[in-house]
Amino acid sequence: MRSDYFLMATTFISRIFGIVRMMVVASIFGGGASADIINFAFNIPNNLRKLFAEGAFSEAFVPMLSRVVQEEQAEMRALCANCAPEQLCEPHADRENIRAGSKARSLMQDFLGWQLLFLVIIVGAAIMWAPQFIEAISSYEGTQAREAVAFFRLIIGYILLIGVVTSMKGALQSLELYRDIGINPILFSIAVIPMLLLLHKAWGIYAMAAGIMVGGLLQLIGMLYPFVHRGYSLMPALRLHNPQLKGFMLKWMRISMASIILIINQQIALSLATPLRTGSVTALSNAIILWQLPYGIFVASIITVCFPRFSKEGLENRSQTLLAAILKALFYMLPASLLLYFGARELVAVVLQHGAYTLEQADLTARVLRAYAVSIVPYLMYQHVIKYLMATDREKISLVASLMLCILDIVFSLVLRETTLEVAGLAWAHAISTTLIFLVLCYVLRGEFSKSSISYFVHGLMRRILSILPMLAVLLLYAALSPAWWTAHMFIRIGLLSLCGMGALLLVYISYKIEPPASIAPRQ
Repeated sequence: MRSDYFLMATTFISRIFGIVRMMVVASIFGGGASADIINFAFNIPNNLRKLFAEGAFSEAFVPMLSRVVQEEQAEMRALCANCAPEQLCEPHADRENIRAGSKARSLMQDFLGWQLLFLVIIVGAAIMWAPQFIEAISSYEGTQAREAVAFFRLIIGYILLIGVVTSMKGALQSLELYRDIGINPILFSIAVIPMLLLLHKAWGIYAMAAGIMVGGLLQLIGMLYPFVHRGYSLMPALRLHNPQLKGFMLKWMRISMASIILIINQQIALSLATPLRTGSVTALSNAIILWQLPYGIFVASIITVCFPRFSKEGLENRSQTLLAAILKALFYMLPASLLLYFGARELVAVVLQHGAYTLEQADLTARVLRAYAVSIVPYLMYQHVIKYLMATDREKISLVASLMLCILDIVFSLVLRETTLEVAGLAWAHAISTTLIFLVLCYVLRGEFSKSSISYFVHGLMRRILSILPMLAVLLLYAALSPAWWTAHMFIRIGLLSLCGMGALLLVYISYKIEPPASIAPRQ
Protein backbone atom coordinates (compact mmCIF):
# COMPACT_ATOMS: atom_id res chain seq x y z
CA MET A 1 0.00 0.00 0.00
CA ARG A 2 1.33 3.45 -0.82
CA SER A 3 2.61 5.37 2.18
CA ASP A 4 0.37 8.41 1.76
CA TYR A 5 -2.81 6.34 1.44
CA PHE A 6 -1.85 4.21 4.43
CA LEU A 7 -1.31 7.36 6.50
CA MET A 8 -4.67 8.70 5.32
CA ALA A 9 -6.37 5.51 6.50
CA THR A 10 -4.69 5.44 9.91
CA THR A 11 -5.15 9.19 10.36
CA PHE A 12 -8.85 8.76 9.56
CA ILE A 13 -9.14 6.15 12.32
CA SER A 14 -7.20 8.39 14.69
CA ARG A 15 -9.44 11.39 13.93
CA ILE A 16 -12.56 9.30 14.47
CA PHE A 17 -11.23 8.31 17.88
CA GLY A 18 -10.47 11.97 18.49
CA ILE A 19 -14.05 12.92 17.69
CA VAL A 20 -15.33 10.18 20.00
CA ARG A 21 -13.08 11.62 22.71
CA MET A 22 -14.50 15.08 22.04
CA MET A 23 -18.05 13.68 22.21
CA VAL A 24 -17.30 12.12 25.59
CA VAL A 25 -15.88 15.40 26.92
CA ALA A 26 -18.87 17.34 25.55
CA SER A 27 -21.35 14.86 27.02
CA ILE A 28 -19.75 14.96 30.47
CA PHE A 29 -18.70 18.60 30.79
CA GLY A 30 -20.89 20.30 28.15
CA GLY A 31 -19.63 23.60 26.76
CA GLY A 32 -19.32 25.51 30.01
CA ALA A 33 -16.57 26.57 32.39
CA SER A 34 -15.10 23.09 33.03
CA ALA A 35 -14.84 22.37 29.31
CA ASP A 36 -13.24 25.77 28.77
CA ILE A 37 -10.54 24.95 31.35
CA ILE A 38 -9.78 21.58 29.72
CA ASN A 39 -9.53 23.01 26.22
CA PHE A 40 -7.61 26.12 27.25
CA ALA A 41 -5.02 24.33 29.43
CA PHE A 42 -4.47 21.38 27.09
CA ASN A 43 -3.84 23.75 24.22
CA ILE A 44 -0.65 24.96 25.97
CA PRO A 45 1.33 21.66 25.82
CA ASN A 46 -0.15 21.11 22.36
CA ASN A 47 1.37 24.41 21.28
CA LEU A 48 4.68 23.69 23.02
CA ARG A 49 5.07 20.43 21.14
CA LYS A 50 5.00 22.44 17.90
CA LEU A 51 8.21 24.04 19.14
CA PHE A 52 9.99 21.12 20.82
CA ALA A 53 8.41 18.12 19.08
CA GLU A 54 6.22 17.91 15.99
CA GLY A 55 6.76 21.44 14.72
CA ALA A 56 10.07 23.29 14.64
CA PHE A 57 12.08 20.42 16.11
CA SER A 58 10.77 17.96 13.53
CA GLU A 59 11.14 20.41 10.64
CA ALA A 60 14.83 20.85 11.44
CA PHE A 61 15.42 17.24 12.45
CA VAL A 62 13.76 15.14 9.73
CA PRO A 63 15.45 16.71 6.65
CA MET A 64 18.90 16.53 8.28
CA LEU A 65 18.48 12.94 9.44
CA SER A 66 17.05 12.02 6.02
CA ARG A 67 20.18 13.34 4.31
CA VAL A 68 22.42 11.37 6.69
CA VAL A 69 20.41 8.20 6.01
CA GLN A 70 20.61 8.86 2.25
CA GLU A 71 24.41 9.31 2.43
CA GLU A 72 24.82 6.07 4.37
CA GLN A 73 22.64 4.21 1.91
CA ALA A 74 24.71 5.61 -0.97
CA GLU A 75 27.86 4.39 0.75
CA MET A 76 26.28 0.96 1.13
CA ARG A 77 25.46 0.89 -2.59
CA ALA A 78 29.08 1.68 -3.44
CA LEU A 79 30.26 -1.22 -1.28
CA CYS A 80 27.89 -3.72 -2.89
CA ALA A 81 29.56 -4.58 -6.19
CA ASN A 82 27.03 -7.31 -6.92
CA CYS A 83 24.00 -5.03 -6.53
CA ALA A 84 22.41 -3.06 -9.33
CA PRO A 85 22.98 0.73 -8.98
CA GLU A 86 19.38 1.41 -8.04
CA GLN A 87 19.25 -1.31 -5.41
CA LEU A 88 20.43 -1.64 -1.85
CA CYS A 89 22.28 -4.73 -0.69
CA GLU A 90 21.01 -6.75 2.24
CA PRO A 91 19.75 -5.92 4.73
CA HIS A 92 18.90 -2.62 3.00
CA ALA A 93 17.23 -4.14 -0.05
CA ASP A 94 14.26 -5.20 1.99
CA ARG A 95 12.23 -2.20 3.13
CA GLU A 96 10.82 -4.22 6.03
CA ASN A 97 14.33 -4.93 7.38
CA ILE A 98 16.03 -1.61 6.66
CA ARG A 99 18.08 -0.31 9.58
CA ALA A 100 19.78 2.97 10.43
CA GLY A 101 23.55 3.29 10.00
CA SER A 102 26.04 4.31 12.66
CA LYS A 103 25.99 8.02 11.74
CA ALA A 104 22.21 8.16 11.92
CA ARG A 105 22.22 6.32 15.25
CA SER A 106 24.79 8.69 16.74
CA LEU A 107 22.90 11.75 15.50
CA MET A 108 19.65 10.39 16.92
CA GLN A 109 21.21 9.93 20.36
CA ASP A 110 22.39 13.54 20.34
CA PHE A 111 18.93 14.74 19.29
CA LEU A 112 17.28 12.83 22.12
CA GLY A 113 19.76 14.09 24.69
CA TRP A 114 19.42 17.78 23.93
CA GLN A 115 15.68 17.55 23.39
CA LEU A 116 15.17 15.91 26.79
CA LEU A 117 17.31 18.56 28.45
CA PHE A 118 15.23 21.39 26.99
CA LEU A 119 11.94 19.69 27.81
CA VAL A 120 12.84 18.91 31.44
CA ILE A 121 13.75 22.57 31.99
CA ILE A 122 10.52 23.75 30.38
CA VAL A 123 8.30 21.34 32.32
CA GLY A 124 9.97 22.27 35.61
CA ALA A 125 9.61 26.00 34.96
CA ALA A 126 5.98 25.58 33.88
CA ILE A 127 5.06 23.70 37.05
CA MET A 128 6.83 26.23 39.28
CA TRP A 129 5.35 29.36 37.70
CA ALA A 130 1.99 27.95 36.58
CA PRO A 131 -0.16 30.52 38.49
CA GLN A 132 1.66 33.48 36.99
CA PHE A 133 1.59 31.92 33.54
CA ILE A 134 -2.15 31.18 33.55
CA GLU A 135 -2.90 34.65 34.93
CA ALA A 136 -0.85 36.26 32.15
CA ILE A 137 -2.51 34.48 29.23
CA SER A 138 -6.14 34.18 30.38
CA SER A 139 -8.96 36.15 31.95
CA TYR A 140 -9.80 33.45 34.49
CA GLU A 141 -10.31 34.44 38.12
CA GLY A 142 -11.05 32.78 41.44
CA THR A 143 -12.00 29.10 41.39
CA GLN A 144 -11.74 28.84 37.62
CA ALA A 145 -8.17 30.18 37.70
CA ARG A 146 -7.16 27.78 40.49
CA GLU A 147 -8.62 24.80 38.63
CA ALA A 148 -6.86 25.85 35.43
CA VAL A 149 -3.52 26.03 37.27
CA ALA A 150 -3.97 22.61 38.90
CA PHE A 151 -5.05 21.00 35.61
CA PHE A 152 -2.15 22.60 33.75
CA ARG A 153 0.40 21.33 36.27
CA LEU A 154 -0.91 17.79 35.89
CA ILE A 155 -0.74 17.70 32.08
CA ILE A 156 2.35 19.76 31.22
CA GLY A 157 4.48 16.61 31.53
CA TYR A 158 2.74 15.36 28.39
CA ILE A 159 5.11 17.51 26.30
CA LEU A 160 8.03 15.44 27.65
CA LEU A 161 6.42 12.17 26.54
CA ILE A 162 5.21 13.37 23.15
CA GLY A 163 8.57 15.03 22.47
CA VAL A 164 10.40 11.71 22.68
CA VAL A 165 7.66 9.99 20.68
CA THR A 166 7.96 12.59 17.91
CA SER A 167 11.73 12.11 17.70
CA MET A 168 11.17 8.37 17.28
CA LYS A 169 8.64 9.06 14.54
CA GLY A 170 11.12 11.35 12.80
CA ALA A 171 13.71 8.56 12.84
CA LEU A 172 11.27 6.20 11.10
CA GLN A 173 10.13 8.96 8.74
CA SER A 174 13.73 9.47 7.59
CA LEU A 175 13.75 5.79 6.57
CA GLU A 176 10.37 6.34 4.84
CA LEU A 177 8.67 3.83 7.14
CA TYR A 178 5.18 5.03 8.00
CA ARG A 179 3.23 2.08 9.44
CA ASP A 180 3.97 2.73 13.11
CA ILE A 181 3.86 6.49 12.61
CA GLY A 182 0.27 6.22 11.40
CA ILE A 183 -0.93 3.82 14.09
CA ASN A 184 0.65 5.54 17.10
CA PRO A 185 -1.74 8.54 17.56
CA ILE A 186 -4.69 6.15 17.94
CA LEU A 187 -3.24 4.98 21.25
CA PHE A 188 -3.78 8.40 22.84
CA SER A 189 -7.56 8.37 22.46
CA ILE A 190 -7.71 4.70 23.42
CA ALA A 191 -6.29 5.74 26.80
CA VAL A 192 -8.20 9.00 27.32
CA ILE A 193 -11.73 7.79 26.55
CA PRO A 194 -11.98 4.98 29.16
CA MET A 195 -10.25 7.14 31.80
CA LEU A 196 -12.89 9.81 31.31
CA LEU A 197 -15.79 7.37 31.41
CA LEU A 198 -14.54 5.56 34.51
CA LEU A 199 -13.16 8.42 36.61
CA HIS A 200 -15.06 11.61 35.76
CA LYS A 201 -17.59 11.26 38.59
CA ALA A 202 -14.86 10.94 41.20
CA TRP A 203 -12.14 13.16 39.72
CA GLY A 204 -14.01 15.65 37.55
CA ILE A 205 -11.77 17.43 35.02
CA TYR A 206 -8.73 15.71 36.52
CA ALA A 207 -9.88 12.44 34.94
CA MET A 208 -9.01 14.10 31.63
CA ALA A 209 -5.57 15.00 33.00
CA ALA A 210 -4.97 11.38 34.00
CA GLY A 211 -6.09 10.20 30.55
CA ILE A 212 -3.74 12.64 28.80
CA MET A 213 -0.70 11.42 30.73
CA VAL A 214 -1.59 7.74 30.34
CA GLY A 215 -2.20 8.33 26.64
CA GLY A 216 1.23 9.93 26.19
CA LEU A 217 2.88 7.03 28.06
CA LEU A 218 1.03 4.52 25.88
CA GLN A 219 2.26 6.30 22.74
CA LEU A 220 5.82 6.12 24.02
CA ILE A 221 5.54 2.39 24.73
CA GLY A 222 4.02 1.83 21.29
CA MET A 223 7.07 3.35 19.55
CA LEU A 224 9.74 1.49 21.51
CA TYR A 225 9.89 -1.72 19.47
CA PRO A 226 9.89 -0.23 15.92
CA PHE A 227 12.42 2.39 16.99
CA VAL A 228 14.89 -0.08 18.52
CA HIS A 229 14.23 -2.67 15.80
CA ARG A 230 15.49 -0.20 13.16
CA GLY A 231 18.84 0.04 14.88
CA TYR A 232 18.31 3.18 16.97
CA SER A 233 19.10 3.50 20.68
CA LEU A 234 17.10 5.18 23.44
CA MET A 235 20.28 6.11 25.30
CA PRO A 236 20.51 9.93 25.01
CA ALA A 237 23.80 11.78 24.60
CA LEU A 238 24.90 15.39 25.05
CA ARG A 239 27.83 15.49 22.63
CA LEU A 240 28.70 18.79 20.97
CA HIS A 241 31.30 17.61 18.45
CA ASN A 242 28.74 16.19 16.01
CA PRO A 243 28.78 18.57 12.98
CA GLN A 244 25.22 17.60 11.99
CA LEU A 245 24.06 18.43 15.51
CA LYS A 246 25.51 21.92 15.31
CA GLY A 247 23.76 22.45 11.99
CA PHE A 248 20.55 21.14 13.46
CA MET A 249 20.73 23.49 16.46
CA LEU A 250 21.23 26.50 14.22
CA LYS A 251 18.42 25.50 11.90
CA TRP A 252 16.12 24.64 14.79
CA MET A 253 16.67 28.05 16.39
CA ARG A 254 15.82 29.75 13.08
CA ILE A 255 12.71 27.62 12.57
CA SER A 256 11.74 28.04 16.21
CA MET A 257 11.23 31.74 15.70
CA ALA A 258 8.48 31.01 13.17
CA SER A 259 6.97 28.35 15.45
CA ILE A 260 7.04 30.70 18.46
CA ILE A 261 5.16 33.27 16.43
CA LEU A 262 2.58 30.63 15.46
CA ILE A 263 2.22 29.49 19.08
CA ILE A 264 1.79 33.06 20.29
CA ASN A 265 -0.77 33.66 17.56
CA GLN A 266 -2.85 30.61 18.54
CA GLN A 267 -2.60 31.37 22.24
CA ILE A 268 -3.68 34.96 21.61
CA ALA A 269 -6.70 33.63 19.72
CA LEU A 270 -7.73 31.58 22.75
CA SER A 271 -7.01 34.50 25.07
CA LEU A 272 -9.18 36.76 22.90
CA ALA A 273 -11.98 34.21 23.28
CA THR A 274 -11.82 34.04 27.10
CA PRO A 275 -13.57 37.39 27.78
CA LEU A 276 -16.38 36.53 25.36
CA ARG A 277 -19.49 34.67 26.50
CA THR A 278 -19.01 31.40 28.39
CA GLY A 279 -18.34 28.50 26.06
CA SER A 280 -16.45 30.54 23.46
CA VAL A 281 -13.11 28.82 24.15
CA THR A 282 -14.77 25.41 23.92
CA ALA A 283 -16.58 26.35 20.70
CA LEU A 284 -13.29 27.49 19.17
CA SER A 285 -11.41 24.36 20.31
CA ASN A 286 -14.12 21.92 19.18
CA ALA A 287 -14.43 23.62 15.79
CA ILE A 288 -10.67 23.26 15.30
CA ILE A 289 -10.86 19.54 16.12
CA LEU A 290 -13.65 18.99 13.58
CA TRP A 291 -11.80 21.11 11.01
CA GLN A 292 -8.68 19.01 11.54
CA LEU A 293 -10.55 15.80 10.69
CA PRO A 294 -10.26 16.15 6.88
CA TYR A 295 -7.10 18.25 7.10
CA GLY A 296 -5.26 15.64 9.16
CA ILE A 297 -6.46 12.73 7.04
CA PHE A 298 -5.42 14.12 3.67
CA VAL A 299 -3.12 17.14 3.92
CA ALA A 300 -0.98 16.12 6.90
CA SER A 301 -0.52 12.63 5.44
CA ILE A 302 0.64 14.00 2.08
CA ILE A 303 3.02 16.50 3.72
CA THR A 304 4.46 13.78 5.97
CA VAL A 305 5.42 11.70 2.92
CA CYS A 306 6.68 14.65 0.83
CA PHE A 307 8.67 16.43 3.55
CA PRO A 308 11.73 14.10 3.49
CA ARG A 309 11.71 14.21 -0.33
CA PHE A 310 12.05 18.00 -0.39
CA SER A 311 15.43 17.71 1.32
CA LYS A 312 16.69 14.91 -0.95
CA GLU A 313 15.66 16.03 -4.44
CA GLY A 314 17.03 18.64 -6.82
CA LEU A 315 15.37 22.02 -7.29
CA GLU A 316 13.32 21.04 -10.35
CA ASN A 317 12.04 17.84 -8.78
CA ARG A 318 11.27 19.64 -5.52
CA SER A 319 9.06 22.20 -7.26
CA GLN A 320 7.29 19.45 -9.19
CA THR A 321 6.74 17.51 -5.96
CA LEU A 322 5.35 20.61 -4.28
CA LEU A 323 2.84 21.40 -7.04
CA ALA A 324 1.75 17.78 -7.39
CA ALA A 325 1.31 17.46 -3.62
CA ILE A 326 -0.86 20.60 -3.50
CA LEU A 327 -3.03 19.35 -6.37
CA LYS A 328 -3.44 16.00 -4.70
CA ALA A 329 -4.45 17.65 -1.42
CA LEU A 330 -6.87 19.96 -3.25
CA PHE A 331 -8.62 17.02 -4.87
CA TYR A 332 -9.69 15.83 -1.43
CA MET A 333 -9.97 19.13 0.43
CA LEU A 334 -12.13 21.10 -2.01
CA PRO A 335 -15.07 18.70 -1.49
CA ALA A 336 -14.26 18.49 2.23
CA SER A 337 -14.38 22.27 2.62
CA LEU A 338 -17.77 22.42 0.91
CA LEU A 339 -19.15 19.65 3.11
CA LEU A 340 -17.87 21.33 6.26
CA TYR A 341 -19.26 24.72 5.27
CA PHE A 342 -22.76 23.59 4.30
CA GLY A 343 -22.99 20.80 6.89
CA ALA A 344 -21.39 22.55 9.87
CA ARG A 345 -24.53 22.65 12.01
CA GLU A 346 -25.50 19.11 11.16
CA LEU A 347 -22.04 17.75 11.93
CA VAL A 348 -21.81 19.58 15.24
CA ALA A 349 -25.32 18.46 16.19
CA VAL A 350 -24.47 14.80 15.59
CA VAL A 351 -21.06 14.90 17.26
CA LEU A 352 -21.62 17.24 20.20
CA GLN A 353 -25.29 18.01 20.84
CA HIS A 354 -26.04 15.49 23.54
CA GLY A 355 -25.61 15.21 27.29
CA ALA A 356 -24.64 18.57 28.80
CA TYR A 357 -23.88 20.17 25.42
CA THR A 358 -26.83 22.45 24.58
CA LEU A 359 -28.30 23.54 21.25
CA GLU A 360 -27.01 27.08 21.82
CA GLN A 361 -23.46 25.81 22.37
CA ALA A 362 -23.71 23.57 19.28
CA ASP A 363 -24.89 26.50 17.17
CA LEU A 364 -21.95 28.64 18.34
CA THR A 365 -19.48 25.85 17.48
CA ALA A 366 -21.06 25.46 14.04
CA ARG A 367 -20.62 29.15 13.30
CA VAL A 368 -16.92 28.90 14.10
CA LEU A 369 -16.54 25.68 12.08
CA ARG A 370 -18.11 27.29 9.01
CA ALA A 371 -15.49 30.04 9.07
CA TYR A 372 -12.68 27.50 9.43
CA ALA A 373 -14.08 25.56 6.47
CA VAL A 374 -13.42 28.61 4.29
CA SER A 375 -9.78 28.65 5.41
CA ILE A 376 -9.05 24.99 4.52
CA VAL A 377 -7.90 25.55 0.94
CA PRO A 378 -5.63 28.59 1.50
CA TYR A 379 -4.25 27.05 4.69
CA LEU A 380 -3.29 23.73 3.05
CA MET A 381 -1.48 25.57 0.24
CA TYR A 382 0.23 27.85 2.76
CA GLN A 383 1.41 24.86 4.84
CA HIS A 384 2.80 23.05 1.79
CA VAL A 385 4.83 26.12 0.84
CA ILE A 386 6.10 26.61 4.42
CA LYS A 387 7.25 22.97 4.62
CA TYR A 388 8.92 23.40 1.23
CA LEU A 389 10.81 26.44 2.51
CA MET A 390 11.84 24.70 5.73
CA ALA A 391 13.17 21.64 3.92
CA THR A 392 15.18 23.79 1.50
CA ASP A 393 16.90 25.86 4.23
CA ARG A 394 14.99 29.09 3.69
CA GLU A 395 13.75 29.67 7.21
CA LYS A 396 14.02 33.47 6.93
CA ILE A 397 11.22 33.60 4.37
CA SER A 398 9.00 31.35 6.48
CA LEU A 399 9.79 33.47 9.56
CA VAL A 400 8.74 36.69 7.84
CA ALA A 401 5.61 34.98 6.50
CA SER A 402 4.70 33.70 9.98
CA LEU A 403 5.21 37.14 11.50
CA MET A 404 3.03 38.79 8.86
CA LEU A 405 0.36 36.11 9.36
CA CYS A 406 0.38 36.65 13.13
CA ILE A 407 0.06 40.42 12.85
CA LEU A 408 -2.77 40.25 10.33
CA ASP A 409 -4.56 37.56 12.33
CA ILE A 410 -4.45 39.57 15.55
CA VAL A 411 -5.60 42.77 13.84
CA PHE A 412 -8.53 41.08 12.09
CA SER A 413 -9.41 39.15 15.26
CA LEU A 414 -9.56 42.29 17.40
CA VAL A 415 -11.88 43.89 14.87
CA LEU A 416 -14.14 40.95 14.03
CA ARG A 417 -14.71 39.64 17.57
CA GLU A 418 -16.40 42.94 18.43
CA THR A 419 -18.95 42.41 15.67
CA THR A 420 -21.95 40.10 15.69
CA LEU A 421 -19.59 37.30 14.63
CA GLU A 422 -18.22 37.10 18.21
CA VAL A 423 -15.87 34.09 18.56
CA ALA A 424 -16.51 33.11 14.93
CA GLY A 425 -14.74 36.34 14.01
CA LEU A 426 -11.48 34.76 15.21
CA ALA A 427 -11.89 31.95 12.68
CA TRP A 428 -12.76 34.38 9.89
CA ALA A 429 -9.63 36.38 10.78
CA HIS A 430 -7.59 33.20 10.33
CA ALA A 431 -9.13 32.55 6.91
CA ILE A 432 -8.51 36.09 5.65
CA SER A 433 -4.95 36.29 6.99
CA THR A 434 -3.90 32.89 5.61
CA THR A 435 -5.23 33.74 2.15
CA LEU A 436 -3.37 37.04 2.01
CA ILE A 437 -0.04 35.56 3.17
CA PHE A 438 -0.28 32.65 0.75
CA LEU A 439 -0.70 35.10 -2.13
CA VAL A 440 2.39 36.98 -0.93
CA LEU A 441 4.41 33.72 -0.84
CA CYS A 442 3.27 32.88 -4.37
CA TYR A 443 4.67 36.20 -5.54
CA VAL A 444 7.97 35.68 -3.68
CA LEU A 445 8.51 32.17 -5.11
CA ARG A 446 7.25 32.89 -8.62
CA GLY A 447 10.71 32.48 -10.16
CA GLU A 448 11.17 28.87 -8.98
CA PHE A 449 8.55 27.36 -11.26
CA SER A 450 8.80 27.00 -15.00
CA LYS A 451 5.97 28.09 -17.30
CA SER A 452 5.15 24.46 -18.02
CA SER A 453 4.91 23.72 -14.26
CA ILE A 454 2.64 26.70 -13.70
CA SER A 455 0.49 25.71 -16.66
CA TYR A 456 0.28 22.16 -15.29
CA PHE A 457 -0.80 23.48 -11.88
CA VAL A 458 -3.39 25.92 -13.23
CA HIS A 459 -4.84 23.23 -15.51
CA GLY A 460 -5.03 20.77 -12.61
CA LEU A 461 -6.60 23.37 -10.34
CA MET A 462 -9.31 24.24 -12.88
CA ARG A 463 -10.09 20.57 -13.43
CA ARG A 464 -10.54 20.07 -9.71
CA ILE A 465 -12.78 23.11 -9.37
CA LEU A 466 -14.95 21.94 -12.27
CA SER A 467 -15.17 18.43 -10.79
CA ILE A 468 -16.86 19.70 -7.61
CA LEU A 469 -19.50 21.85 -9.34
CA PRO A 470 -22.16 19.09 -9.18
CA MET A 471 -21.59 18.79 -5.42
CA LEU A 472 -21.77 22.56 -5.02
CA ALA A 473 -25.11 22.66 -6.87
CA VAL A 474 -26.59 19.96 -4.63
CA LEU A 475 -25.33 21.66 -1.46
CA LEU A 476 -26.71 25.05 -2.54
CA LEU A 477 -30.09 23.41 -3.11
CA TYR A 478 -29.83 21.75 0.29
CA ALA A 479 -29.01 25.08 1.97
CA ALA A 480 -31.92 26.79 0.22
CA LEU A 481 -34.34 24.35 1.84
CA SER A 482 -33.12 25.53 5.27
CA PRO A 483 -33.77 22.27 7.14
CA ALA A 484 -33.88 22.43 10.93
CA TRP A 485 -33.55 18.74 11.63
CA TRP A 486 -30.48 19.21 13.86
CA THR A 487 -32.97 20.01 16.63
CA ALA A 488 -34.37 16.47 16.36
CA HIS A 489 -33.45 13.35 18.33
CA MET A 490 -29.83 12.23 18.15
CA PHE A 491 -30.56 8.98 16.26
CA ILE A 492 -32.63 10.89 13.68
CA ARG A 493 -29.75 13.34 13.24
CA ILE A 494 -27.28 10.49 12.77
CA GLY A 495 -29.51 8.81 10.18
CA LEU A 496 -30.11 11.96 8.16
CA LEU A 497 -26.46 12.99 8.29
CA SER A 498 -25.46 9.50 7.12
CA LEU A 499 -27.78 9.82 4.11
CA CYS A 500 -26.34 13.23 3.27
CA GLY A 501 -22.84 11.87 3.73
CA MET A 502 -23.44 8.93 1.39
CA GLY A 503 -24.83 11.26 -1.25
CA ALA A 504 -21.78 13.50 -0.91
CA LEU A 505 -19.45 10.52 -1.14
CA LEU A 506 -21.20 9.45 -4.34
CA LEU A 507 -20.57 12.87 -5.85
CA VAL A 508 -16.93 12.71 -4.74
CA TYR A 509 -16.63 9.28 -6.38
CA ILE A 510 -18.08 10.63 -9.62
CA SER A 511 -15.66 13.56 -9.45
CA TYR A 512 -12.84 11.10 -8.88
CA LYS A 513 -13.80 9.20 -12.01
CA ILE A 514 -13.90 12.41 -13.99
CA GLU A 515 -10.50 13.62 -12.81
CA PRO A 516 -8.34 11.37 -10.66
CA PRO A 517 -5.87 13.14 -8.38
CA ALA A 518 -2.37 13.83 -9.62
CA SER A 519 0.12 11.51 -8.00
CA ILE A 520 3.21 12.78 -6.31
CA ALA A 521 5.77 13.63 -8.99
CA PRO A 522 8.19 10.72 -9.35
CA ARG A 523 11.80 11.27 -8.50
CA GLN A 524 14.23 11.15 -11.38
